[in-house]
Amino acid sequence: EIPSIEEGIRLLEQIPSFIWQTPLATSLWETHFQQLIEYKETFGDCNVPVPYMIKPELGEFVRTQRVLYKLKKEGIRAWWTLSNEQVDRLEEIGFSWLVARRVEEIGFSWLVARRVE
Repeated sequence: EIPSIEEGIRLLEQIPSFIWQTPLATSLWETHFQQLIEYKETFGDCNVPVPYMIKPELGEFVRTQRVLYKLKKEGIRAWWTLSNEQVDRLEEIGFSWLVARRVEEIGFSWLVARRVE
């Protein structure tokens, strides 16, 4: 029988050398974080639309950070854990954990306008 996610997490955490955040994953987070800083310098905020046609991975990164933050606040363990340091760094650059309007409500023309600004 395949163990539940909770049981799998418990078993993995019992392995002394098991690391949730690998150097590669941390490096990817840093890369996307730097891209987010560049986005903010260009557009004045961290509200990357999803999908973001110029760098689709950046939109996914932003969405993932919001999901992971919500899970963290609810005490739910995810496949990736957002560290307190990462939360602080995102907040330092003005990252918003809540988005007032969904991209679908704004419309595709807004995405195109943002792209050419």
